[in-house]
Amino acid sequence: MADATTLTEAGYVGEDVENILLRLVESAGDPKRAAEGIIIIDEIDKIKKTEGHTKDVGGEAVQQALLKLTGGKVPISLKLRSGAQISFNPERVLFIFLGVFPGIDKIAEKRVKGVKFAFKDTLQLSHNKENNESLDIISDDLVEFGLTSEFAGRCATILQTEPMTKENLVNILNSNSSNSLIVQIKKYFANYNHKFIITEDAKQNIAIMTLKNKTGARGLNAVIMSICTDYLFDIPNMNPCSFTIDKHDTLPNQIRVIINYA
Repeated sequence: MADATTLTEAGYVGEDVENILLRLVESAGDPKRAAEGIIIIDEIDKIKKTEGHTKDVGGEAVQQALLKLTGGKVPISLKLRSGAQISFNPERVLFIFLGVFPGIDKIAEKRVKGVKFAFKDTLQLSHNKENNESLDIISDDLVEFGLTSEFAGRCATILQTEPMTKENLVNILNSNSSNSLIVQIKKYFANYNHKFIITEDAKQNIAIMTLKNKTGARGLNAVIMSICTDYLFDIPNMNPCSFTIDKHDTLPNQIRVIINYA
């Protein structure tokens, strides 16, 4: 897993594209296993081309560097941390690029409107928009957004995900992953002999608040931290208690904090 926002052209401050392959090889522990690995690069929309007089070392230059990786025709020389130099061919590596691509739906809509002149097709376009049905994104839309035609052409399959629903966000809150913010807060409270409880009703309301903010799954953490931050500083000096986040009795879709001392 890599983040495109940290990538720059070789020789500039930032991470070289080849380091992505290096991490894959070292994680696999064997170049042969790595040759059939999967690389996921997030925030790929952040490396779109930028107009200006300065050199675009983090946009188009990174796309050009990724072409060499995704081409898979020329072996790439990698220097492992052990000091060993190996030749690695990424031809069979699966690359998955992720990104939000804000505004690309407008680009797709403009394209469709430009090629559909029939009255029936215009009605169909309006019907899809009213029902929040997303238009299919094609490589031309990616190019219009800011990807080079060569790089967009390497994206053989383009898939669109649906917006997060309240149920999706609640499922994330119910995750027992060690990276879950709720799990981490519970451990923090337990270190000071406190209990941290968040009710199912509160999770529903937190999900609703996040949807209103239009901040996606990452917005869950912002909502939770806005509730807990002040208490996190006070917890070390408080007597043992249970700290409960629950829905508000009178305000719809709001939450309240209940502290009960042992």
